[in-house]
Amino acid sequence: MKRQYESGSTKRKIKKAKIAAATAGNQTITQHFKKKEDVAIVAIPNPKDDDAKDKTPETGVNNVPIIEPPSPKPKSEFDPSAEFPTDRGLFEDTIEDCDLKELILKHGPCKPQESPDFNQKHYYCYTKGNLKLPRLWLCFSPTLKKPYCESCWLFADRSDPNLQWSWINGVSGLKEYYGQKIKLHEKCNTHLSAMVVYNQWKKGNRVDKNAEHEIRKEENFWYQVIHRIISIILTLACANLALRGHVEMVAEGICEGGNFLAIVNLMARYDHTLKDLIQLPAHTTKYLSPTVQNEVIQLLGTTVKSSLVKQIRNAPFFSIILDTTSDITRMDQLSIVIRWVKPRE
Repeated sequence: MKRQYESGSTKRKIKKAKIAAATAGNQTITQHFKKKEDVAIVAIPNPKDDDAKDKTPETGVNNVPIIEPPSPKPKSEFDPSAEFPTDRGLFEDTIEDCDLKELILKHGPCKPQESPDFNQKHYYCYTKGNLKLPRLWLCFSPTLKKPYCESCWLFADRSDPNLQWSWINGVSGLKEYYGQKIKLHEKCNTHLSAMVVYNQWKKGNRVDKNAEHEIRKEENFWYQVIHRIISIILTLACANLALRGHVEMVAEGICEGGNFLAIVNLMARYDHTLKDLIQLPAHTTKYLSPTVQNEVIQLLGTTVKSSLVKQIRNAPFFSIILDTTSDITRMDQLSIVIRWVKPRE
């Protein structure tokens, strides 16, 4: 019997013909791009190359290039052999090294007495009673050839939005207007705040030194406290006495309960360190808690064990004795006894 429908091959041909007819007028996406050989390569001039051509070194005798010496860069090292070692032009605009600041202050401000670019009368001011007072902060830089403020340079707050950077890097302008600018600057709040720190440093009251002294003092206090706590725990351990009691209380001026706190309270009557310790307010760190006692005991036990193991390993002869016994719950308890010969030193 002859089939009444088209074959699969015929169906595929008809479908392919329909798709070709529908997409006959469409453009491919590659038609929107130029081929590689059609793109013209245009050389864009580099301005740096022109600068390099302009900066070609001049030639001298025998075509030897003449190289100009580099301009001096600010440095952060103090050179006492210089004519003006504290000149602002020899340093960076911001100095973080406190020791370098102290060296600059000890050596004195940079105040050249003979300079055609600055009038020396500005180094002083006069009161209403015609009293002549020096402006300690005002300096003049022979390197920059500009006046500047030493206190603002060393101690002004760099985050202050009202900071006048011109008085740090040097004030520009005609020297006839320096007097007016100086009077305005010495009245601004940023300068006055820097002068407070400046005067403290001149007296030797450095903020970092005072803070370091307080830190050392606090460190020494707690060192003494820990030393006494360890001594008390060692004494009780050597006497085979319990440290804790049933009721313990550590408060302001109160220290009682158990052998450990009893000895602390006894020593506080004659020792100022422990007396200051128990006088601290409640809920402050005192290192008298059972947790600290257990940690100290564990550390001491580890130290003693390490010392014994070291001696045993260095001994020429040693013996080990093991013995077990049952406790009241019928659990075996193992004891280890080690004997060794201590060599002569």
